[in-house]
Amino acid sequence: MEELHQPEEEGLLFTVRTAEPIGVVAAKRDDSYGMTGFCVQEITVDEEFCGRGLGTASLHHLCRKLGEVAAAGDILWGTVHADNLPSLNNARSVGREEVATSMWVTPTGFSGMPA
Repeated sequence: MEELHQPEEEGLLFTVRTAEPIGVVAAKRDDSYGMTGFCVQEITVDEEFCGRGLGTASLHHLCRKLGEVAAAGDILWGTVHADNLPSLNNARSVGREEVATSMWVTPTGFSGMPA
């Protein structure tokens, strides 16, 4: 996955493990959208392991690692779809807050939006 190349180079890609790999958590330095710090690239745990707090534990681990490399004023940011309640709850569990929303508008007749 191309989007995980930069987190790997920055030492911010981690495998979520029990006895074997069951997911990944990754972030990369990304100063975009008026924010300075790190953007979450991926937090995923195999479906059979969901609901056990492993996603939250993984995000806590990522935050600890970011604390080792972050500069003053850096934040952890990312995009979570409003319907993805497990991911929203996971983000909130480490103190992430909703600070903005985006709405994509495409004029009638242009591709990118349902009719």
